[in-house]
Amino acid sequence: MTYCINPHCPKPVDPVNANNLICRNCGSEILLQGHYRVLKQLGQRGFGNTFEVDECGKTKVLKVLTENNLKAIELFQQEAKVLSQLNSAGIPKVEPDGYFTLLPKNSSVLLHCLAMEKIEGVNLEQWMEFRNYQRISEAKALNWLKQLVEILALVLSSEPIRPNFFLTHS
Repeated sequence: MTYCINPHCPKPVDPVNANNLICRNCGSEILLQGHYRVLKQLGQRGFGNTFEVDECGKTKVLKVLTENNLKAIELFQQEAKVLSQLNSAGIPKVEPDGYFTLLPKNSSVLLHCLAMEKIEGVNLEQWMEFRNYQRISEAKALNWLKQLVEILALVLSSEPIRPNFFLTHS
């Protein structure tokens, strides 16, 4: 399946677009940056949408910022910069050209996009559901906490902390 990310597309999911470069419903690019084909929407939260994309046979995740205010754009660009500098298991890798903008057909609002590695596996909610919401052991909780602290240390050491950093990402 091919998905059009234009927020104003009347039919973003259209099987006929599977081999198209341009969406037949709104005229926007389907093959983003010449190599990302959006396969399906994964989520829609807060300031953006996430999609599963194919890049020449490799599955990745594409985040698309839907807010068009300067603060949201600045934070999104900061996220792209930080992720492109980090190299750690559990943190998706971002290639140097992973951040890009595109202008959907008949729109005056740029879409800010971030393509990153897709880390396979279930999320915490799925994992807990699979386990019938049983409590985890203290050892497992401490192990997870240690991993989170290590990742936070990497993230915080790569970019200056802004006073409202945590408030804007909650």
